[in-house]
Amino acid sequence: MRRGIGVLGLLVASPMAVAAQVHTVGASSTHTTIADALAAAADGDMILLEPGTYSECLVVSQNLSIIGYD
Repeated sequence: MRRGIGVLGLLVASPMAVAAQVHTVGASSTHTTIADALAAAADGDMILLEPGTYSECLVVSQNLSIIGYD
């Protein structure tokens, strides 16, 4: 009986998975530059680029997706 309680305690104490966030970049979005979105992003997040030209020098150090759409 004690063994079952220990396993239950372990499951309850385990951290929950955090959902990925979507960061949209564009003139009418929360982020106006890709660099701003990268600064707010974490591993697993997605950055969506609205149509346009983005002239930036970037270093991507997170494991994330950058996707452009029409």
